[in-house]
Amino acid sequence: MGKIIEMTGYKFNGCEVISRNSLNDDKKATWNCRCFCGNSFVTTGKSIRNGGVKSCGCLRQAVLNKQRNKKIHGETGARLYNIWRGMKKRCRLPKANGYKYYGAKGIDVCDEWFNSYENFRNWSINNGYSDELTIDRIDVKGDYEPSNCRWTDWKIQERNRSNNVYIIYEGNKMTKSEAAEKIGISLQLLDYRLKNKNDIDTKPSFPQMYFYKGITGTAKEISQKIGVKPNTVNKLGNKIKSEDL
Repeated sequence: MGKIIEMTGYKFNGCEVISRNSLNDDKKATWNCRCFCGNSFVTTGKSIRNGGVKSCGCLRQAVLNKQRNKKIHGETGARLYNIWRGMKKRCRLPKANGYKYYGAKGIDVCDEWFNSYENFRNWSINNGYSDELTIDRIDVKGDYEPSNCRWTDWKIQERNRSNNVYIIYEGNKMTKSEAAEKIGISLQLLDYRLKNKNDIDTKPSFPQMYFYKGITGTAKEISQKIGVKPNTVNKLGNKIKSEDL
């Protein structure tokens, strides 16, 4: 048996060695200790010196109790949970899709939401969340936080995009989607008018337009978008009368 190192008075992690106890079954010296919580316990000098013992056991029990009492939301995989995860990833995970548009530009998630799905879920429910809506930042350069977010439909969010193109219609500045809705035509048709004549208040002469499989455009434009022949669009598409343009 090697020389016994005197441990009386030694302090560790808020605990203190009070006196020597005896040898254990492995012939190792043990010591009487007082824990920071007030309890007494016995352990070996080696365990104290190498950091293997930090308390009478109260620290471990506290961790176990915390895990046992931790509230499990049971919503992993739910739409709202996936929105929360995606929001955190694109703001703080450089390898995530979309990070270059968010985190790389300084857009972040507030700690209140980042550290707690429950906080984000409760805010969402209290602020009009439904499965048909998406989360939108009011200030597109601001962070994801309660004061800067809302649940909106795609139209409002589309109008709030940082890369929106604005035009002047009837003397008012608005996005193209707003103008199309105000005029009562599709966004595709508005784009066509703007591309061919920079005056959306008039109805210039256009080549034959069709509506086919949810798309408005010329036979050539539709064929390029969905991979069919222009003749197919000519035969099966609904012609749009010039007075409806």
